[in-house]
Parts: sequence; structure tokens; C-alpha cells
Amino acid sequence: MREITVFGRNYRVVARESEEESAELRDGLLLLETGGKGEDFIMKEFLSGLLYRQLVKIFEGLKRKGGIEIYGNIDFEVVDRIDRNPKRVAKLKGNKIFVKINVVLLPLRVVEYIVAHEMAHLFVKRHTKRFWKIVERLHPDYETSHNLLLQNLPLIEKPLF
Repeated sequence: MREITVFGRNYRVVARESEEESAELRDGLLLLETGGKGEDFIMKEFLSGLLYRQLVKIFEGLKRKGGIEIYGNIDFEVVDRIDRNPKRVAKLKGNKIFVKINVVLLPLRVVEYIVAHEMAHLFVKRHTKRFWKIVERLHPDYETSHNLLLQNLPLIEKPLF
């Protein structure tokens, strides 16, 4: 039986052929209808969209919570890899934050830390004391989340599909 972790929770994957393509998380299951496409293709599409929506939600929540004013539009892009560095999970480039799809495996508090970290880079490029103060303002428990991220690096390093 195939399983996948989504935001720190385990789900059993149940796939079936159908004429429609769909995917949903329900009652500990990831239900897939493949519509003639491969199971991995449908799952990757679904998880990418799920992660993207969660990143936007976290970003907006952190802006409000931290009282931070960000000028211009910031968007996210979910990607398979970043800079050929298997340990890199996210990167700010211009007005876009690139996030590795494997981040969907991590608990939500770690995902929130990743977003807070990249948001701090909007203000400070390097990891200075000022940078970490911004991260702490956005995500007060950042040290615990950072350590949890480091513990989960093996999940990040290997390809999800």
C-alpha cells in the first residue's frame, strides 16, 4: 500500500482509473482519479496546487500578524529543484519565492518558518542579526521549526516523484 505525507500527516494513496481527473484528501486517504494519466502526474499536480495555496495563505497571515508592509506583488512557484542544490528548500528571486515541492511533506509550522525566512529576505539579503529579528517577529518559534527542518532534510533531498 502506498502512503504519502502531506503537511506532516500520513495519507494512504488510493487511485483508480476514471474518465475524470481529480484528487482530494479525506479521512486519512489521498483519493486519486487518474483520467487516463499516471498516478504520479495527478498526485504531483494536486500536491503542487495544495502547497501553492497554503504558501499564499501563510504569506498573507504572516503579513498581518507581523504588521509588515510589502510593496509590490510577491508570488510563489512550486518547483522540483532549486539551483541544483538538493538541500535548498526555497529561494527568493525578484518578486517570486521558489519553493521545492518536497516542502509539502513537512509539518505546517515548518512551512510557515520557510515562508517567514524568505519574507525576511525581502528586507535583508544576508543572515544578519536584523534578518533573524524579522524572522522571529514573523515566526517566534523559528529556532524549533528550523531544527525540525534540518531533521527532515532527507525528505527534501530526494525526488518526490
